[in-house]
Amino acid sequence: MSKIRVRIVTETPTIGSTKRLEPKKISWAWEHRKTTMGNRALPGTEPDTNCCRVIFSEADGFPGLIVDRYENVLVSQVGTVGMERLRNVIYPLLLEVLSADGQVIDGIYERNDSPSRLKGLPQYKCWWTGASPDENDLIAESFLPCLQLTFLQLKTDSNSILT
Repeated sequence: MSKIRVRIVTETPTIGSTKRLEPKKISWAWEHRKTTMGNRALPGTEPDTNCCRVIFSEADGFPGLIVDRYENVLVSQVGTVGMERLRNVIYPLLLEVLSADGQVIDGIYERNDSPSRLKGLPQYKCWWTGASPDENDLIAESFLPCLQLTFLQLKTDSNSILT
């Protein structure tokens, strides 16, 4: 349980002005990750940002929001009421910033089932579609088995070709 009593998302009181502020914060976070990962890359190689933390909560000015990248999928965890309310504003901006940098992202998977999530916030795991979590649950439950089945079919098909 966090001992932080207040988390400031923005100094401006309206969400309309937050929309203008967020792309700068997201761009700064992404550029910082590219720089950091570039410092760790081997000489003469590109920075490996295909698997990294894109947004790191309070450190990037998004209290309660963590976004990790695994190749072409972003995995997010929201732990505060403020970020829960702003996620439908922040996620499209995040996709826009990454797309403008030439990054291909196929989707955002929300892992909001952590025991550290604030009381009163719903627990759920699903693909983000811009809809409410209840609507997303239907997509998550029907999509994942299809994805796993397709992967198994491809693996089976490739094995049968090889034999």
